[in-house]
Amino acid sequence: MNVASILDQYMRAQPADRAQMVAIYSPIFTPDVVKALDNARALLVDSQQQTRELCHIIDGFTAIEGIPPALQLTVKEQQLLGLTEDAMIAKFIQKMSAYLSVGEIPDVSPSSGSLLVATPPEVCGEWYKQPSVLFGVLSFLPLVFTLTVAENVCKFWRDSLFVPEASNAFWRACLLREYPESLSMLLELEGSNTDPDSWRTVALVCCAEDDNSSADYEENTEEREGHTRES
Repeated sequence: MNVASILDQYMRAQPADRAQMVAIYSPIFTPDVVKALDNARALLVDSQQQTRELCHIIDGFTAIEGIPPALQLTVKEQQLLGLTEDAMIAKFIQKMSAYLSVGEIPDVSPSSGSLLVATPPEVCGEWYKQPSVLFGVLSFLPLVFTLTVAENVCKFWRDSLFVPEASNAFWRACLLREYPESLSMLLELEGSNTDPDSWRTVALVCCAEDDNSSADYEENTEEREGHTRES
């Protein structure tokens, strides 16, 4: 039984079809699992809507603040922010498969403090200046995007992402989602003495060692340098 494939079908199915799958695969779809999957699906849809709004916010913010072209969203970055629901579900299942392959599912209960399942906050006014909203949106985007783009959007975002007290949980959750094996190795090497102030540094190292992330970083850098020369 391919559990990851069944979860993938469930996440893409209509409500009536999901109910049938729960009945057929009752050993998998226990009440708590169904609740967690439905919450995750709702959060994915909500995040898709928020990322669309984020694009408009960033464009408006850079125009108002006079952000130089070199720091504005590139075509590649706009594509990353324009993730479809299908792509987000595929990414979710990919990470679930990784967790299942090593027999470990991260604690995503509300009491765990995970940023990925937090109840969407009440958003009003300048929501992009609210850390909880910022981290909630960025938690669905690749780490390389956060390190090469989000940190340069404005001073508030940079400060929020750099200050350990504010961002440690965010960086650690993203590492668990995107680089679970690397994080597991780190914890084994460091034991209980892992410095919580190092999570952003760990993210930098993991992205640098990831060939795909390194290529994205170089592409983003070249595109920004091109904007700089043009301006």
